[in-house]
Amino acid sequence: MGTEAKQRLVYEVRRRAEGTGYEVTETAEGFRVERDLSDVRWWGPMHEAGVKRLTAHQVTLDEAAHRLTITDETREVEWRTDAGALQPHWGANASIGSERLAVTGTRGFRDEARLAAVENCTVATMDGGDIVRGAAEQLGWSESVPASIKVGVVAAVAGGGLVVLVVAGLVMALVLDGF
Repeated sequence: MGTEAKQRLVYEVRRRAEGTGYEVTETAEGFRVERDLSDVRWWGPMHEAGVKRLTAHQVTLDEAAHRLTITDETREVEWRTDAGALQPHWGANASIGSERLAVTGTRGFRDEARLAAVENCTVATMDGGDIVRGAAEQLGWSESVPASIKVGVVAAVAGGGLVVLVVAGLVMALVLDGF
């Protein structure tokens, strides 16, 4: 279950996610926000947009500090024909990271699984993270950067610094060799 603060945050995220095709599932560490592939209203727009990957958002909470960390997990979507209809299924591959994709469509499934127009339908892989951030900001939570991203940034900066040192060393060697 969790504290009252966690429950208020989960409630607000669920409220904001209503009608968007996202589901919110509580976990021991916080909650997870991801596309509900059983929601037939989104099959048409997702297929029309050529969606092959979607991003789920694992939210880890530090309730005492009122801080959260969002880790993006990109998962493959496979399209298969089941019972005569093309349906999305989660694929076997997943990776940690993020990818932004937004495609606007005009067709999808409505009530009774009928193909019909869906007004202002947008399939965006990062909407779930935006839903979480909006709810968290409203309730006074702050966001921490995931450790995996911090390590990646440090490695990139260190690697870039090493390249600069090597190039500077080569330039100095060429210049000094000319004297």
